[in-house]
Amino acid sequence: TVNVEGLFDIQQQAEFFATLGKANAAIELLEKRIRQNPQDCPLLYLQLLHIANQHNLKTDFRQFREECMQWFNVDVPEFALFRHEGRSLEDYPELLSHITGIWPSTKVMDAIENCALRDPQAQVADRFDMAAFQDLIVLHAVARHRAYHRTEDKAPDPSEAEHISLDL
Repeated sequence: TVNVEGLFDIQQQAEFFATLGKANAAIELLEKRIRQNPQDCPLLYLQLLHIANQHNLKTDFRQFREECMQWFNVDVPEFALFRHEGRSLEDYPELLSHITGIWPSTKVMDAIENCALRDPQAQVADRFDMAAFQDLIVLHAVARHRAYHRTEDKAPDPSEAEHISLDL
């Protein structure tokens, strides 16, 4: 299981280091956690990219960009265009319709994971713009939270345990 509070703490610490101008310390902290399991921390990757871009670390940015796109189905813009996040999830009407059609069933987590995680077997796959990817991650977090906190009387569905945590 993923320690969500731990991921949040790492994000906060990295943001603090970056604010103090200690980009290398922020990057080291984020990288250390990402190396443990890259698939469960897409937002840490995005924060890593943001810090590298903000501090003009082009070589690091290129490396993190390639790794992020290796694990996730996101089209991270080149260094100079990084701040242009592109289309949001609303600009993918078929997918949004599918997600809303199966919401709030637990099938929605499968659908979102299938979209967000890159399939290494897929030769050519359409990647999501960063804005849409971030929207997917937020929706996944909401769906996961709903699945685990439906009612106080009902225990979580054991089938949900197989889902990875994309929420932080």
